[in-house]
Amino acid sequence: MLAVAGAISVAAPGVSVATVANIELHRSTSVLSSAALRTTTAACPAGRVLTGVGADIISNTGAVVLDGLVPSASRTEGEARGREVAGPPFAQVWGLHSYGICASSLPGASLRSAATRINGTDDKSVTAACPTGTRLTGAAGEIVGGDGNVVIGDLVPNGNPATSVTLRGFEANSDNSWSAQVFALCANPLAGQEVITGSSANDSVSSKSTTVSCTPPRKVTGLGGRITNAGGEAVITGLTPDESLGSVTVRAAEARDLDGGFAGNWSVRVYAICAMA
Repeated sequence: MLAVAGAISVAAPGVSVATVANIELHRSTSVLSSAALRTTTAACPAGRVLTGVGADIISNTGAVVLDGLVPSASRTEGEARGREVAGPPFAQVWGLHSYGICASSLPGASLRSAATRINGTDDKSVTAACPTGTRLTGAAGEIVGGDGNVVIGDLVPNGNPATSVTLRGFEANSDNSWSAQVFALCANPLAGQEVITGSSANDSVSSKSTTVSCTPPRKVTGLGGRITNAGGEAVITGLTPDESLGSVTVRAAEARDLDGGFAGNWSVRVYAICAMA
């Protein structure tokens, strides 16, 4: 059963709000191969900027980790990065999609980032906050130096409407030195901003997905996801907006790592950042 919660945002007195003009989804697709590392970049058309990013793995069974969603400093393109998880040999071909949610320039737009220390701690989290008076339109992040041993467990907007984002990384296999970096895509308050969230069942099924929709006529400006109770034993394989930007789907699967299968119960949670278009 899908549990959904959301709230319509109301701007503080004296703060003007705008709709998201000309919002649209752009996608790029990598080649399909058995390479250990693959990247692809979705770019916005001239005159448009990113409000958020997403990605998903093609032909994956938990053997590939989505370890990078990285917006450019200009917020005009977003790179997705996938790596094969260190573990049993994986000879299948795979690829990935990168999604850029693009719109006309947003007043007060900024990109904020934060990163953890680079070390061998097996569980790290980091939060990036929007400047005072602005709100989160999209979330992104990456694992640096994980080499297929580290998974993104959380990419979570905080607040409703959201004003920050937290990324949490877990080691699926032991790794000597890595860090987690998170990106907050921010702008002045937008009309009808809300965060909608929902969760899959909490059980031992090896792959899961869950979807939530924005309250019409709002559109998705950004998205996030979380794996609960797996502690690095499951990987996010998709953070995917639909073509109409009305909904978001998060997919996850148990990792094909060095210590074998995972018998515990776990769940996946989805977050849709929405605003009036």
